[in-house]
Amino acid sequence: MGAVGDYYLDKTSYNLYGPKTETGWGVALSLKGTANVIYSGWNYAKNFRDTTIDASLLRIGDLMAPALTTS
Repeated sequence: MGAVGDYYLDKTSYNLYGPKTETGWGVALSLKGTANVIYSGWNYAKNFRDTTIDASLLRIGDLMAPALTTS
């Protein structure tokens, strides 16, 4: 299932796998947050611009966020 370079989201456990390699999916990254923790504050996109992706015209913006890690 899936091609090399694909990502897979398990919607039951909220685990993100990928990118898939020749040897398989690798270790999952849990996207589930800590129970009963409410996060506050909003992050707004900046530097909006028009672009084309896969022949579709889109308006995109930059959203600054920390990198995802497994630690």
